[in-house]
This record gives sequence, structure tokens and C-alpha cells, in this order.
Amino acid sequence: MNRNITALLLVVIAIAIYFTYTQGQLNTDYAINADNGEYTTAISNANTLTTVRASVEKSFNNISADESAQLDKMIPSSVDNIHLIVDISKLASESYGFALRNIKADIVQGSDTTNGSTAAVSASSGSKALLTNSSLSKIKLTFDTTAEYGRFISFMQALEKSLRIMDVTKLSVKANDTGIYDFSVEITTYWLKQ
Repeated sequence: MNRNITALLLVVIAIAIYFTYTQGQLNTDYAINADNGEYTTAISNANTLTTVRASVEKSFNNISADESAQLDKMIPSSVDNIHLIVDISKLASESYGFALRNIKADIVQGSDTTNGSTAAVSASSGSKALLTNSSLSKIKLTFDTTAEYGRFISFMQALEKSLRIMDVTKLSVKANDTGIYDFSVEITTYWLKQ
């Protein structure tokens, strides 16, 4: 009978130890294993991002100076309203034979759209730079002109084919009996704020 009581007592003590101490340790171990899984996933993601970044940086470094200049024309890294106005006015007058009037170029306030990506930009000195959290800002360009319809359409098509990204946001046309129209145009273009 002594043996049965001792065996029963040992089983009760083992069960008590399991519920009081061992189960708490197992729960702690499960939590640590879950954390380890999250860390392993984070390390794997970091390694993947490092590989992708190295690949992107290698591609960026392979961009020629000519291609870099074209990218800078597409979305410049600085605001140069005067140069933009001169280029568009010169295109209208020299290529299509009409003048632009009431030309205004304004930076659109509150147009910054910050993204968390990394952008490659050619600096004005010709050197390449990687920008993190770059901001894309807008410039609103407005002008009026008087021209024949066909010439104006050809001018707008030339703007469309230019390297600089431009969106026509407003266009109004006033007809005349002479076949020459009055046009009022609003264009939005972009630049990278550093």
C-alpha cells in the first residue's frame, strides 16, 4: 500500500509541476519560437531587398550620360520656369509661326506627393545621385495664343512628343469668322524636389 501511495503521490506532484511550472515554460518557448519565425522572415526580406537594391543600383550605374540627360529633361531635378517658358515660346514662334501671350508658370502649392521609394536623378552638375523619399512637385503653366487650328494642333502634338512630361489640364477655344482661333491653355508639368 505504501508503494501505491508513493506512486500516486509522485503522479500528483508531476501533474502539479506540469501545470504550475512546465506549462508556463512551454508557453514562453512557444512565444520565443514565434518571435524567431518573425525575425527569420524579416532577415529573409532584408536579404531580398539588399539583392534588389544592388540590382537597381547596378542598372542605374549603367545609365549613359545621354540617357541621364534625357531623364533630367523628362522630370527635371530643379525648377527652371524661365527655361520652360522660353522653350515653349520658341517652339510656338519658330516652328509654327504664332506667339504665346499671358504666359505664367507657378509652382502648385501642396502638390508634393512623397513616396517611400528610391528615385534616380541626374544632378545639374552631370553626376548621378540616388534620392530617397523624393517629392514630385507640379508646375502649372498657362498661356493664350491666336492661331490657325491646324498649326495649333501641330504645336500641341509637338509638346506631346517632347521629352518633358506635360499634361494638358485645361483648354478653351474661341472661334472667329476669319478661321483663326483664340486658345487658352493650362499645362501641368513636374519636377523632382530634392
